[in-house]
Amino acid sequence: MPYTLNGIGTMYYGSREKGRDGSYVTTEWVTLWWIPLLPIRSFRVLEQGSSSHWFVIASHSSSSYLARRVPLNWAQVRNVYEVVALLVGGITALVMLV
Repeated sequence: MPYTLNGIGTMYYGSREKGRDGSYVTTEWVTLWWIPLLPIRSFRVLEQGSSSHWFVIASHSSSSYLARRVPLNWAQVRNVYEVVALLVGGITALVMLV
């Protein structure tokens, strides 16, 4: 299961090939500051529920999944890289204007 601490670790990104049961294919990524860097593996997941925990300063939410490993979904990897490239390009353009 993915785990991050302050955006560093692993996270699921993307949602493709949705099933009738509500499951979908997602890819687990190595992240740095919530930015997906490297795809690790893909899973067909079915979310089982989520919960929120409130602390004095911040909140934390978590979800539990049933997950079955599937081959790495390269179309999803490409799409995530495209979105990241657009975001980085847009931020760079804004910084260059200032």
